[in-house]
Amino acid sequence: MADRSGGVVTNCIRARQMEKWIHAIRRDVGIHFQLKKWTKVCSRHFREYDFIKTLSGRRELRKNAVPSLFSWTRTSPRKRKAPTVRKQFVKTRHVLLSETQTNEEPVERENASESEEDETNEIEGSTKQDVVTQTNEIRSNDSADSDKEMISQLIDLKTELQRANRRIESLQQQMFTVDRFGDDDSSIKFYTGLPNWDTFNAVFKYLNPGNEGQNISYWVSKINVNVSAAVYEGENEEAIRKKGRPRYLRPIDEFFAVICRLRQGFTEEHLAHLFQVSVSTVSRIFITWINFIYLRLGQINIWPTREVVSETMPEDFKHKYSSTRVIIDCTEEKDSIMADKGFTIQDLLPLGVSLNIPPFLGSSAQMPAQDVVHTQEIASLRIHVERAINKIKNFHIWDGVVPLHQFGVVNQMWAICAILCNAQSNIISI
Repeated sequence: MADRSGGVVTNCIRARQMEKWIHAIRRDVGIHFQLKKWTKVCSRHFREYDFIKTLSGRRELRKNAVPSLFSWTRTSPRKRKAPTVRKQFVKTRHVLLSETQTNEEPVERENASESEEDETNEIEGSTKQDVVTQTNEIRSNDSADSDKEMISQLIDLKTELQRANRRIESLQQQMFTVDRFGDDDSSIKFYTGLPNWDTFNAVFKYLNPGNEGQNISYWVSKINVNVSAAVYEGENEEAIRKKGRPRYLRPIDEFFAVICRLRQGFTEEHLAHLFQVSVSTVSRIFITWINFIYLRLGQINIWPTREVVSETMPEDFKHKYSSTRVIIDCTEEKDSIMADKGFTIQDLLPLGVSLNIPPFLGSSAQMPAQDVVHTQEIASLRIHVERAINKIKNFHIWDGVVPLHQFGVVNQMWAICAILCNAQSNIISI
C-alpha cells in the first residue's frame, strides 16, 4: 500500500466489498473497464478515518473501508468557530498607596510579623473597597454621559422629523389636487364651474364612488364592457373590474380631473402632467367617470312641478308669459314653450300647449304692428334664455375637437354638462 500523499492502494478485496468499490467509483465492468489483479484505486479517494496505523508506523485500510472522495461527491462546509464572548470593559483607577513609615520602634519578631499581616489585610480591604467605590462612580458617570448623548440624539431626530413633515406639507400644497383649493371658492368655480367647495363636495358625496372607488366599474380598453345602471345599483356583484396595481389618484381627485376637463377643456396630456400620471390613465379615468356620473345624475328628476316653476319664475316671465313651463319642450296642457324662429314645431305639441316664437315677416313688406309688439316682448326675454344657454357654452371641452376614442360618450358628456348647470348660481336674482 502506498502513502496517501500520492501513491496507490493495493489491497486484497473480498467479493462483497468489491461490489461496493465498483459502485462507489461509478464504473461498470465491460469492454472499457475490466477488473484484473493489478487494478488499483488511488488513496486520495479515501477519508482519513479509513486508515489505521500499524505498530511499525505504516498505514493500512480498514477492512470495511470504501472509497468516497470523488469530484461528484460534496463535503459538508467547514463550520465557523463560535464568536468569542467579549467581556465588558470597566474603567478602573489605580490606587496609589503610600509607603508605610519604617521609623517605628523595634518590637519582637513574632509580634511585628503579626502586626504587619494585620496591617496588610487592613490595607488590602480598604484598597478593594476604594476600587469598588471608584468603579461604581465611573459606571455612574458613564451612564449619565450615555443618557445625555441619547437625549441629544433624540432631540436631533425630533428636529429632523419636524423638518421632514414641513417639507411634506409644502410638497402637498404644491401638488395639483382638489385639497389644494378646499378654501379657495374662486379657484373651485374656475376649474369646475360649481360656485364653491360645498357644492362640489355635495355633488361628489351624492355620486358616492366609495372610499377606494369600489362602486365604480373602471373601463378596460381591451375588453368590451357594456356598463349598465345595474352595475352602480349593486345588482351585479360580479362586475368586471380592472386588475392591476392600485390606482394612484384618490376618487375625489379623479372626479376633479374629469370636471376640469369638461369645464376648462384641458387636454389629456395636460391633465397627465398636472396629476403626474400617464395619458392612458387619464383617458381611462375620464371615460369611466363620464359613464358613472351620467348614470348617477340621470336618476335625478330634473323637471320641477308647476307650482315650483311659478314660484321661481322671473317677474318678466310672470307678467308676459306666465304659462311658460320650459324653453324647448313641455308635457302638460295649458303650458307654453318658448323657441326661436327656426322651431316650427306647433304640429308636434300636445293638445292645449301653445308655442311662443317671434312672428315671421313672410311675403309682407312690413310687419304688422301687433307682430312688432309681440316680437319685442319675446326679444326682451330672450336675454335670459341666452344667459341660460351660455352656461353650457362655458364648458370649454366643446371648443375643440373631441378625441375619436371618446365619441362613444359624447352624449353622456353633453348631458352631464347640462345637469351640472343646475348646480350653478342663478342667472336671475329672485
